[in-house]
Amino acid sequence: MSTIQRKTILITGATNGLGEAAALELAKSGAEIIIVSRSAEKCAATAQKISQATGNARVRYYAADLSLMAETRRVADQIKRDTPTLDVLFNNAGAWFDKRQETAEGLEMHFALNHMSYFLLTNLLLDRLQAAAAKNGHARVISMSSSAHHQGAIYWDDLQHRKDYPAGSVGAGWGVYAESKLANVLFAFGLARRLTGTGVVSNAIHPGVVVTGFTQNNGWLYKIAAPFRRMGQGATPPRRCHAGDLAGAGTRSRHNQRALLWPAPQ
Repeated sequence: MSTIQRKTILITGATNGLGEAAALELAKSGAEIIIVSRSAEKCAATAQKISQATGNARVRYYAADLSLMAETRRVADQIKRDTPTLDVLFNNAGAWFDKRQETAEGLEMHFALNHMSYFLLTNLLLDRLQAAAAKNGHARVISMSSSAHHQGAIYWDDLQHRKDYPAGSVGAGWGVYAESKLANVLFAFGLARRLTGTGVVSNAIHPGVVVTGFTQNNGWLYKIAAPFRRMGQGATPPRRCHAGDLAGAGTRSRHNQRALLWPAPQ
């Protein structure tokens, strides 16, 4: 059995786009894949499609709306019940919203989905990652960020953007999206420092310009994005960043031109 076949890899936001492409590629290598996405119907269909395409029956799923912290806690409890060790956590779920939205828990949507779900799910599953590192020598947390983080700033006095909803350089809400991507990088670097010596590595990655579903909340941009790179190409960084690769590399190691990010000055 190859190294990757012994790995358990959890990918959030894996029912379309880059998350689905990464799940498919890793399933081809024989890894056990756990999909977490909002729609149970889409999760089931994606898991079945990946299993049929790869011949890998070790694909399972959990449905949860990760923009809600109560849902994130619930699904983490379910995963922990069924998963004694977790080799890779790929925090991939995310979106850009051109109009301000607020969750039922009172959090601005970018902050909730793009950042807080990463922070909370990672911390809730940390003992499973550490158990995998103790058993296999290493484990990994991959947080999907973006080069947009260079345009971001943390609005400490208005984290929920009730006063202002910055547009940034691209369009409405882009400044808030960029802020959430900067938060991903800062979280990944902070986590790496906390976990020094534990065998758990933390990385933030940028996939390049890829056609995925993350802009589907913004109809005009979704159409404009169509000519860009195929989503399978964007799966390269997370696929190569799994626990079977870069075993000794920390967050500050560069993987390739698109993969590991340096934080913007703050």
